[in-house]
Amino acid sequence: MRPQGKAIQSNLAAGTYFLQVSTTGRGTNNYRLSLATTAAAPIKGLPSTPPAPSVAEQVLSLVNDFRSRNGLTSVRLNRRLNAAAQGHSQNMASQDFYSHNNKDGTTFDQRIRAAGYQFSTAAENIAAGYATAALVVDGWSNSPGHRANMLNPNMREIGVGHVFLSDDLGTEQWQHYWTLKLAAPQ
Repeated sequence: MRPQGKAIQSNLAAGTYFLQVSTTGRGTNNYRLSLATTAAAPIKGLPSTPPAPSVAEQVLSLVNDFRSRNGLTSVRLNRRLNAAAQGHSQNMASQDFYSHNNKDGTTFDQRIRAAGYQFSTAAENIAAGYATAALVVDGWSNSPGHRANMLNPNMREIGVGHVFLSDDLGTEQWQHYWTLKLAAPQ
């Protein structure tokens, strides 16, 4: 078998990369490759500036501001909820769907349990297409069901997932895929 197509060489920085391959949809055997990245660790020895707040920290701050304006206590980030949320955002982006249920039927609460988090109550907000944390939290705050999840006084912890595909070529071409897990531990 002989290699076909073009090879692209790049000096990629250290980091985590996500790959999506999809057909062009024109009845041919042409494929396009999308590459999305997450932030890499800083390179040692280079001058650094204080890091910008992570997307999760930005969403946390915005959710807590929203809760505070509505007379509620703050929530905190939980690494297991973050893992469940990031995994769902990654699945939506890489498997080309937008839903609370994975393509295999896995539900939001099953994903939370699979991440090792035991809860007494839990909820999930998803969104797509919003370019910033401020826009997505504003969108959720103006949607009755999502708003109710963020203003549930029983919620104590959250997890945030966000994936950006710059060249999103699937049926769902949102580029930004967001997941917010909210829960109260057992």
